Amino acid sequence: HPYQLNMFLPVGVKRIGVVTSLIHMPRAIKIFENYFDDKTFIALPVGAVIEKPHYRFIGIIPSVGALSNSTATLHEWIGIIWYKIRY
Repeated sequence: HPYQLNMFLPVGVKRIGVVTSLIHMPRAIKIFENYFDDKTFIALPVGAVIEKPHYRFIGIIPSVGALSNSTATLHEWIGIIWYKIRY
């Protein structure tokens, strides 16, 4: 039950840091909001590498890396839809 988790927090806690991969963050925040509706969540993503995009002709050719990114993104969207339906 969501309210049972509040007993594990020290009294007076208003903010909770959520540490996960950047791609998982939107879904993780929504899940935490379901369990702790009176708290503020601070996203602390890890493993994110932000680079300036390099636009080259070769970039239009499909690659294994792009397929992997697309698969991970699709997995997250399916997870978000599942949690909306279930909760």
